[in-house]
Amino acid sequence: RLRLVFEDHAFELGEAKHVHLTVSIGFSYFPFNPSQSENFGWEHVLDIADSALYLAKNSGRNAWFGLGPGSEPFTPDAMPRMHQSLERCIQDQRLTVLSSRPFPGIHIED
Repeated sequence: RLRLVFEDHAFELGEAKHVHLTVSIGFSYFPFNPSQSENFGWEHVLDIADSALYLAKNSGRNAWFGLGPGSEPFTPDAMPRMHQSLERCIQDQRLTVLSSRPFPGIHIED
């Protein structure tokens, strides 16, 4: 809903000028994985959410993407691999994606 509020709102710039804006949103969960909450600090979760934001921006903007734990183990040690190949972490089911729109090459959870 937040994304739609921005999309539908005309922001007044003064002198009878208005502009319409869109937003890209990336998020994750805190705790990231409740069964491993001691392993993922807020810094890790912020880093994961930042990766989700880049997915939103690279999908054409005006979208939201979230990353959560997948069915396969994902630990803080895997963070460098996430930065090298986020898509691979998703394909390997180490991360789950929630999104407002499909992203080519990535399976989106319903």
